[in-house]
Amino acid sequence: MRQIIYYYRDHLKRPLTTICLLRDEDGNVARGVSICSPRDNPNKEEGRFLAIGRAHKAIKKRRNFSPISREEALGVLGYEQMNTFHGNERYKVRFNPELSNLEQKLLNGKPNDHKEA
Repeated sequence: MRQIIYYYRDHLKRPLTTICLLRDEDGNVARGVSICSPRDNPNKEEGRFLAIGRAHKAIKKRRNFSPISREEALGVLGYEQMNTFHGNERYKVRFNPELSNLEQKLLNGKPNDHKEA
């Protein structure tokens, strides 16, 4: 299974949004998203853990769930940038989402586990 992780950072370079993409052997893709509050101390490892777990759930359950509904999460710097790439797909767990140009490049590029957006 191919795994790509990338981040959106705020002006202080903190990883507020972590995205994990998984592609299985059948070509299915899953996206898991973790959004950290700027009031918290953003933790890269925790963001990765949550995003990876959510992407694996999407592959396993083959469906979308966990809508992003908290106003605080919707207002996080980084999510707005991500929303520009992903339209109105406001879910933490997506199965076969519409991929942005960046995500297509990441999944089809050279193997590399982590990217910065």
